Amino acid sequence: MGIFGRRGKLVAGLTALALAGCVKQDIIMQVPQQYRIDVEKAFQEAGQNASELRDTLEEFRSDKEKLEAASFLVSETSRRMHRRHPVDWTWDLAHKDYTEIPDAHVVKSEDLIDNINWAFVARDRFPWAKELYDRDRPLFFSGVLPYRLGTASLEQLPGINGHWRAMLLDEKVFDEIKQKYGLKMEFSVVSAKLDEIVDAYRSAQTIPQKDAALARFMEFVEIDFMAGEGLRYFPRGPEEKTLGNFLTPDVKDGQVRRGGRCTDGDNNSRYLYMGVGIPTSSIRFIAWPNGDDNHEVIRILLPGEPFDMSTCIFSDRAQDVKYVPGKVGKVYEERWGTRDVSSELVWNLNEGEKLPWYIGFYLRTRSTIDVTDRYGPTGDIKIETSRPGQLIYLGVMNNNSDTQLGTATIAIDRANETGLAEFNKVGNDGIFYIPYTYDELNGGQNARAVGLPFVLRRDGSERRFGSGINTTSFPSTLNDLERGRNYELLRFSGEGWILRSKINGGNDGTADVNLSNSAVYVLRSQDNGKPKYSRPFALTEGKVERF
Repeated sequence: MGIFGRRGKLVAGLTALALAGCVKQDIIMQVPQQYRIDVEKAFQEAGQNASELRDTLEEFRSDKEKLEAASFLVSETSRRMHRRHPVDWTWDLAHKDYTEIPDAHVVKSEDLIDNINWAFVARDRFPWAKELYDRDRPLFFSGVLPYRLGTASLEQLPGINGHWRAMLLDEKVFDEIKQKYGLKMEFSVVSAKLDEIVDAYRSAQTIPQKDAALARFMEFVEIDFMAGEGLRYFPRGPEEKTLGNFLTPDVKDGQVRRGGRCTDGDNNSRYLYMGVGIPTSSIRFIAWPNGDDNHEVIRILLPGEPFDMSTCIFSDRAQDVKYVPGKVGKVYEERWGTRDVSSELVWNLNEGEKLPWYIGFYLRTRSTIDVTDRYGPTGDIKIETSRPGQLIYLGVMNNNSDTQLGTATIAIDRANETGLAEFNKVGNDGIFYIPYTYDELNGGQNARAVGLPFVLRRDGSERRFGSGINTTSFPSTLNDLERGRNYELLRFSGEGWILRSKINGGNDGTADVNLSNSAVYVLRSQDNGKPKYSRPFALTEGKVERF
């Protein structure tokens, strides 16, 4: 419950019983106009839990600033999702076997009220937070005020008698967390560091000096606290980690380890930053087009120059080494309160329409905006279909695939009345794409290509690949194969990949093949019983070019 009282909640509850529907209409009319429609939608979505949302607003009826903050948070509850996996989950089913729970169904007014009160404690205590609130209130709301991040459970610190925002602000809460999770740092060290940062910030004469002061606090969080407490890149379980999950030690092979994936590290660092009023967002490289997997980094929204930072760089396994700047297909920023054409479609699907895992997880569980052009050159691409209204998906080759084409879905569009789907701000640094839809004849389960796969280049040109049928083939040599490994040479034809021949890496890691100069190919091998695809390749001026 925290240190804040519940008198207002009791009064609101009694008043609601006395006046029934009139109270709901009255408090809605108190909500700032820009949030009213979304607050009403949240009430509708919440069903029986609507009383919790209403009580949150009622708590701040006489406090205009906090009522605006409460309106912002309530308006977001229908667009935030917790994904819960069964206890007996397996990696094979992790992308399929889950329950999706909208926050509006389960969030409690007590937690929202505490979240708002503690956020305003930070605003009043720290000069950067007060400056932000006065200068850019929407950024304070989106970057500091959120009650949780990602899709983790709403209960951040089970068993702790205090809100997560109080962790670095209240000694009693900090010591309770320290004892439960076996932390080493003393509250006096945290308090002294915050005092030091406040003094440095207040004495700063320029915005870059203010940025530098806040950067010192980030260094303290990432190195002294996170790394000092042994928090590492440590994948475990399918669900995103709460602060409590992240801090909980795990004994494996005689070693005590804490942490989670890049998402978990970033989210839980963000909790500490938001707790002291530093605004943040998160950047999701939804699926790498030139490698496997995906990545997330924090965006620190400093008053001068925002910058990106990954908590993985402080761990013993830095994922950032996989990321090649410029090689991005789509990049999305999670920022509360945003509405973007690129993500709005996922909230308005027709019954039975399929939402592949990548798109569903990163666009339909949070508020996002498309920021691809911030991270590399982009272009636009149009896909012609024979069916107006058909959903068209855009994928890149990635072995963390959500289709049998070997692709990970990074964008979605609905064909217009002429059958044209358009994808804007798509990475064009020599990136290979496959547009596809789902085959209704097979229950909508099988992805099949629509049109031809293509490569987008920086100069604005595109190269589309045919089937390679009835064209001349040329002798070619494939290099960099694993010695002695068996591969299937697949050629793209029509609606997907077809087997062209079987080859072996031999004794020198090479294989001689015949390739058409109009087709695109991949190599497929088996890795622990699962298909693994190479980077796509084609003949370009007589030489093998990989994409």
